Order: sequence, then structure tokens, then C-alpha cells
Amino acid sequence: MKNFLLIGGFCGFLIIFVSGIAAGNDLSYTLRNATIGCLCGALLMRGFRLLLTHQLRQATAQPTEPQVPAAAPITTHG
Repeated sequence: MKNFLLIGGFCGFLIIFVSGIAAGNDLSYTLRNATIGCLCGALLMRGFRLLLTHQLRQATAQPTEPQVPAAAPITTHG
């Protein structure tokens, strides 16, 4: 779980920081916005991880029907 939070926070910070610098904003405003982006990215990635683990648990918990091979057609020679 910690890895998802770290990756999401880092990506959020990096995206907002680079776009703020590219737009020519002051460094103080860019760092403030990047910090907010870090928090939002971490929370979004946490939600994605929860959704992913819930779906994986649901998919593995469902019983599967045994696969029965199709019977060969009966032919009569005569």
C-alpha cells in the first residue's frame, strides 16, 4: 500500500511542478501547487489500489464452472 501512495504522490508532485515551471509561475506558488498535487495524486492512487484489490478479490472468490469437454458426435455405420 505504501508503494502506491509514494508513486501516486511523486507523480502528482512531478506533473504539477513541471507544468508550473513551464507556465512561468513563481517558485513559491509552484511548490504550493505541487504539494497539493502530491496529496491529490496519493489519494487518487490509494483509491485506485482499493478498487483494484476489491475487483481482484471478487474475481478470485467467484466459483467457476468446471469445463466439460464437448462429446464427440455419435455416428452409425451401416
